[in-house]
Amino acid sequence: MALLMAAALSEEFTRAAREGFSDAEVADAKASLLKRRLLARTQDANVAAALVQQAYLGRTFAFSAKGDAAIEAATTAEVNAAFRKYVQPEALALVYAGDFTKP
Repeated sequence: MALLMAAALSEEFTRAAREGFSDAEVADAKASLLKRRLLARTQDANVAAALVQQAYLGRTFAFSAKGDAAIEAATTAEVNAAFRKYVQPEALALVYAGDFTKP
């Protein structure tokens, strides 16, 4: 099972590095990420933690707004270039934990 997962993961990372992500995939990922960030800002515990972290770093929610704007503005070409620059499928270290004697 673990070997099948490793092969599938390696295959997907290699495909993404070679072919890149489509405009639709990038648009969906951006929308999902922005929704997740927005949702996090609707939860009291997350807002409190963000305020503490921002105070420590000397930032405000304007910094978060800039991050949201950067995500929104990212192009498919930029996303693909960043993926190819920072993710090298052949250099990934896969770690498996668990009891693999049971099906």
